[in-house]
Amino acid sequence: CAHCFRHYQIRWVEDEWHVLFVCPLYCVLRCTLPFSGDQVLVEGHVMQGDGCTARNLTSLVRHIMALPSIDVIVDFLLQAVKMRREARRHSLPFQ
Repeated sequence: CAHCFRHYQIRWVEDEWHVLFVCPLYCVLRCTLPFSGDQVLVEGHVMQGDGCTARNLTSLVRHIMALPSIDVIVDFLLQAVKMRREARRHSLPFQ
């Protein structure tokens, strides 16, 4: 995750788990999610810097599929992509 490395010198993979539950860049958006990382977590620690395990990804998919509509997840991801784009644009060195 470029944001975490640039701001915190932490080398985390920007996988589904990181985007939905860990990265500080998206903390404002997380209030829209109908579940938290603690609720989805099956094994390990919610701050899994090395990426999500297969069991946790399976749990995440089950939580998403149990929703009456996945629109809230789609909206979250669309907003996250927009935020990531803006953050990267603002972090480019001045020329």
